[in-house]
Amino acid sequence: MRTAVFLALVAGGVFALMEARSQTVALDLSTPEKAVRSFVAAIKAPDLPLAVKAIAGAKPHPYIDQLQADIQRDKKNNLPNINITDIQVQTTGDTATATVTFAPPVERGMASPETVKLRKEGEEWKVAPFDSAEMAALPRNEPKEMPIITMMASALAYPNVLLTARDTARGVSCLSNVKQLALGTMMYMQDYDEVFPRRGTSYKQLIMPYIKNQSVFTCPSDKAGTLSYTLNQQLLGVGAAKIGRPAETVLIYEGSQGKLDFKHDGKAAVAFADGHAKMLDAAAAKTLRWAPGPVPAKSFKPAKAGRRKR
Repeated sequence: MRTAVFLALVAGGVFALMEARSQTVALDLSTPEKAVRSFVAAIKAPDLPLAVKAIAGAKPHPYIDQLQADIQRDKKNNLPNINITDIQVQTTGDTATATVTFAPPVERGMASPETVKLRKEGEEWKVAPFDSAEMAALPRNEPKEMPIITMMASALAYPNVLLTARDTARGVSCLSNVKQLALGTMMYMQDYDEVFPRRGTSYKQLIMPYIKNQSVFTCPSDKAGTLSYTLNQQLLGVGAAKIGRPAETVLIYEGSQGKLDFKHDGKAAVAFADGHAKMLDAAAAKTLRWAPGPVPAKSFKPAKAGRRKR
């Protein structure tokens, strides 16, 4: 459970800090203060492979390069204020503690001042990530003040943990997308005699006035502009009253041509004709209902015979 909390904190703390600005940064790890400033500068650049070199015990990882490419592609522009105004350092042998103060206004949820631990590796000072004991001691809920520098260092030091957090977040976002698409489709049907979009029409164009968000049609794991979801072709032109079991009948699914794309830890997002949505694995997908089917007749159970009352 605590590991899951750590994942959530890292995902929220690190991904919100990225902005593609292509700045050139040179690391200076000669002192604890310069190491902290260099690490933050590398994060803000952003140059994540370079930032990894300023983290104690961290090693290059293919996922860091992938994350760097994603940041450059998405060009996010929501970097919190992490401008340092002062650093006070206490050194004991090969370890140091830096008290870092940020320039106001300090973003909500950021600790200021923040205490950052550092270790000396050879002749270089590096930011120390959380160790296993510190990770286990993280609170179950998001803390009121987050040590943002240490959180970022920990995220980059344990890229497999960060990768899992990212994939989990993308799955949640994908499920939200299909829910919104299902809602948009139902709103469209309310305006068109409770009939699903007809053949020969683009469901994306038809429900866009109800969605009003181009990105909802694309899974966050896919390239921008990709149409990640498909309307069940067997429902085209069918009236809602002819859907026998709407809670079991596929409306919109992640994939195409009747095949689900299991890209979220072996699961795909599916929305049903009654509007609910869930993630399904390959085994569960085999039981999906695609055809409208007849409306089930109401079951009738004859009353048990008994003695007549006189």
